[in-house]
Amino acid sequence: MASFNFTVDTEPMARTLDGVAHRVDGVTTAVVTMQTAVVLAEKKASDNISHNVNKGFYTLIRSQISQKLARLKSEVESKLMEMSQQSAALISIKNQMEKDYQMIAVRYTKLFNSLNKSLKTRVFDLDRPVTNFVSNQVESTANRLRIFLGKVPVQQSECVNTTQVITSSRTKYNAFRAINAIKDFIADSRTQKVLISQMLDDAEAYEPKGKCLPFIVCESVGLTLQQPQWSNFAPVNGGGSFNNVLNKTLQARVFANNTALGWADYDKNEAEKVSAAFKAIAENAQVTNRVKTQALAMFENNHWQTLKASSL
Repeated sequence: MASFNFTVDTEPMARTLDGVAHRVDGVTTAVVTMQTAVVLAEKKASDNISHNVNKGFYTLIRSQISQKLARLKSEVESKLMEMSQQSAALISIKNQMEKDYQMIAVRYTKLFNSLNKSLKTRVFDLDRPVTNFVSNQVESTANRLRIFLGKVPVQQSECVNTTQVITSSRTKYNAFRAINAIKDFIADSRTQKVLISQMLDDAEAYEPKGKCLPFIVCESVGLTLQQPQWSNFAPVNGGGSFNNVLNKTLQARVFANNTALGWADYDKNEAEKVSAAFKAIAENAQVTNRVKTQALAMFENNHWQTLKASSL
């Protein structure tokens, strides 16, 4: 069988493949560049859309709020104008009523004064001797008794004891008034001395001083919400402003540090003292035995703790 040998020159094909490889690399680079550009374009478009949506939403909400504010402002201004007009009307009505009342009061005062004078004249005319005696003689006699009681009575023997009793009674009354006046004077002098000593204190007027006051901070868990509830109790002083300042300061400190407050179990001796005090209060309370028993049972079943010394 015959055999054939062929020699093929592959150099042109190799050169062609090298050119194809460069073209493929260029196409790959172009595809990657296009993909990057597409991603950037999509990201830019999405950012633009998000920005426009947010801006539109913000503009819509702002316009709605502005409209509501304008409407409410107009309503408030109209109400204020109406209230000012009503206030002016009420003031004018009040002034008119006061003038009418004064006019009516003056009129009726003159009328009743004239009626009183007329009736007094008629009553005096009914029995002139008796009225003259009562209005003139009785008053002068009473004044004479009040003024000249200190003199030696010169009367009949049956009136001497009565006059002496009246004189001694008046003397005792005058002594009683004098003693009360002396007592009031001494009390006023003592009060004045205390005030002067307080005003003349050697300490500086604005020197800050620290005071210690007891208070109670309580944390309990509600039965409905199952959430911790905080409450505080402070001693009540006579002045209302001091109590308000104390409660506000205490609430601010408690609610500012309620998350960092630390609880610890009571010392055994302290727990026994508190338990004994509560039992004594429950026993002396003016309630029924059932309430006492229930209160003691709730106290025994409750695990109560105290705040650590450095919590506040």
